[in-house]
Amino acid sequence: MASYARAFVAVEVAHCNSKWPERSDVRAMHAGADMLDQLRTGGAEDMRVVLDRTPDLAAEIAAGRTNEAWRAWVDEGRVRSSDGPDNSARFVADWRAASAERAAAVGQIATRQADRKMERLIERMERQPGLERALGKQVPERQLEIDRSGISRTRDMGLGL
Repeated sequence: MASYARAFVAVEVAHCNSKWPERSDVRAMHAGADMLDQLRTGGAEDMRVVLDRTPDLAAEIAAGRTNEAWRAWVDEGRVRSSDGPDNSARFVADWRAASAERAAAVGQIATRQADRKMERLIERMERQPGLERALGKQVPERQLEIDRSGISRTRDMGLGL
């Protein structure tokens, strides 16, 4: 877990600074993700969610204090695997927090960091379609963003986007 968290943060920092991440960090992140996925299906995704939701945990993990991170990781897996209302509610809360972070971002680095979190949320939504339905019900302003984008839903579907 510690090597994954350190590598994840290093890769994210590089991306936010518009730099290529170190190859060793990418390899360490993938190796850590594989280890977490061997422990539990979706384990790496759960750790990404935990680190996005609680960025201070990465520093705790790096300092060798992993108890809180393990608890958060186990809890995230439990909630995700239940695929019930708690999972949807957490996702919607994560979406709102990331949207607020992006709206409040000042400067390129903060904006890139917020955008990366939003990208990971969108990827989660694509893997778990129930989350998109929950988001549509809970965050109606998201529909306004889609409508204002200039591409209608019909045209969007026709383009395969």
